[in-house]
Amino acid sequence: NAQTGMCIHILGDVQLDSVQGPDWYYEAGVSEASFSPDGSIVASIHYTSLKIWSSCSGELLQEMSGGWLDLRPDMAFSPQGLVLTCGDGPLRLWHPRKYRDASDEGMRAQGSPERFSRQSFCSDGSHFCTVPYDAKGKPCFHAAVRDVQHWQSSGRLLLGHTGAVNMAAFAPDDCTVVTGSSDGTAKVWNGFTGEVLHTLEGHRGPVMRALFSQPV
Repeated sequence: NAQTGMCIHILGDVQLDSVQGPDWYYEAGVSEASFSPDGSIVASIHYTSLKIWSSCSGELLQEMSGGWLDLRPDMAFSPQGLVLTCGDGPLRLWHPRKYRDASDEGMRAQGSPERFSRQSFCSDGSHFCTVPYDAKGKPCFHAAVRDVQHWQSSGRLLLGHTGAVNMAAFAPDDCTVVTGSSDGTAKVWNGFTGEVLHTLEGHRGPVMRALFSQPV
């Protein structure tokens, strides 16, 4: 409870003091957790599994496991309540209430890297932007805007950074995208033409996070 500070639910039963060795984070760590748009469920992601919980009761509803997450697991809810996951394998879209993969074999874009990170949906859920990783597991120097309905397309590439791209996010207008890069800049793009609208300079180090304000 954010007003009282009272813990309502503890999701999971891992005892951190029972996990030993240098890989404790990968054995026990939860890298991301998020409410669904309607607030009824919570999704949490671990390096081997995606877990779906009831936000009302704290009950574990379903666990989707497998080695497809592995390194750099990440996830995002679409406005329709689907969960997009990525890691050391193809992107996957899940129906958390039906507990199944929403795409037959996940979403693997032909000719593109198989590793992705940091997804962000536009407000109508029709497109998302993401950061590809190369075959060596390093972030590329570009982001991509992709159509949810066409998994085989690599989408619109946002090219122009001179360092690794760390994140990408949509603006509320569902067209503009911001990226943050290790080249010390953030760039604002037209996500559908790939045109750079602005380059935001002045940081003394990598830009790890950037967000648009929301309309009042």
